[in-house]
Amino acid sequence: MSTTYISKANVDLWKLTVTLEWTGLEAAMQPKGPFDCTPGRGIAGINCDDAATSRLANTNCTPKGEWKVGGHQRAPICLLSRSRMGNSI
Repeated sequence: MSTTYISKANVDLWKLTVTLEWTGLEAAMQPKGPFDCTPGRGIAGINCDDAATSRLANTNCTPKGEWKVGGHQRAPICLLSRSRMGNSI
């Protein structure tokens, strides 16, 4: 049995979109996007455009760079929760 999973998530911080790449037998049937996204809120005086700075803890930046998918698991892969700002993943 082959598992279908997200192999890459492409985040475009200029267009504020996410597109997904899938791997597996049912990859062609999965939603690819683009999906809307919101970048990290940042902190005044912190340069979130700098890739190294964006990956530091407590900057509230959206991390920039590329990472390999470290693994996957069967559902639930992500859980949705309610917050004062709406739904978040």
